[in-house]
Amino acid sequence: DIDADSSLDTSEILGQLVVTTAAGQAIGPPMVKGASTVKYADAVDYIDNAFLDPFIAHSKALLHIFLDGDTSSVSASKQPTQTNTVNFNCYSDPFCVWLTHNAGAPFNAAGTAQIQYYTWGTNTSLADKTCRYYQMINAAQSHYQTNVLPIANAFFATNPVNTIATFPLCGPVYDVPHSNESPAWVDAYLSGVTVNFDDPGLAWYFDDIGGTIGRGRILSHSATYTIEKKQNIWGVVYLKVIHAHFAGAVEDLYDFNAEDQGAGGHAAIIQRGHGNGGYEPGRSSGIIFQDRIEFDQDVNDPFE
Repeated sequence: DIDADSSLDTSEILGQLVVTTAAGQAIGPPMVKGASTVKYADAVDYIDNAFLDPFIAHSKALLHIFLDGDTSSVSASKQPTQTNTVNFNCYSDPFCVWLTHNAGAPFNAAGTAQIQYYTWGTNTSLADKTCRYYQMINAAQSHYQTNVLPIANAFFATNPVNTIATFPLCGPVYDVPHSNESPAWVDAYLSGVTVNFDDPGLAWYFDDIGGTIGRGRILSHSATYTIEKKQNIWGVVYLKVIHAHFAGAVEDLYDFNAEDQGAGGHAAIIQRGHGNGGYEPGRSSGIIFQDRIEFDQDVNDPFE
């Protein structure tokens, strides 16, 4: 109420507000989003239809948690192996840069809310699928081609066909790098190493891991490569990765962006709620949480 007339004029609602980082750096103007009761009901119907698809078992497991506020509707085979409660701050947490609106958790005036932190351990099907997801495999293959293959060529040059060796020869594992996809204005200590699990070539309902993780932060990704010197029927000698071991962890903030199309945009309406838009006591739908998937897997013929 800039002119102090006890009412909000049109120019006062957004015109004088600027969104900034925690350090005070201006990002741009804010955006106000809302949903009517009718739109909310339509969004719920849209998301309910997603549960009819048999190909997205893992996506549905985490979506159940988001809709129910707990794991009560998650099948036994998809249950997390560990559940904790953590404090999440929408100004300073490493995932705050991807939180598109302060909804889905009871944030206080300081920007902090207690949310659930679910972990799927290395013995789960979610871990196995994450380890073998195309972006994880592509990163491991790129690292192999660039950094490991030259060393392997030198090693096998003096060894006969059918020789097998695991690389690195002298160290425990290789660290597999990924690109940083955090916004440019994010401080380096918050950025982390990230990978986008959204495959534009696949529909959301066909991409089980992409639909489950969304945009995750790779906490760690290590690899060893077992290579064999082989010879084909034409006498051509070549090297093949016959086995790999991948270990690491992926972490994500499970929330939705109001600007997304399709399922993501509809889920964002459920996350925001309707009516007064508040996180009233007893609210149990559209609850954001953090998830962590740990993997420690052997993969035969990983690049085939």
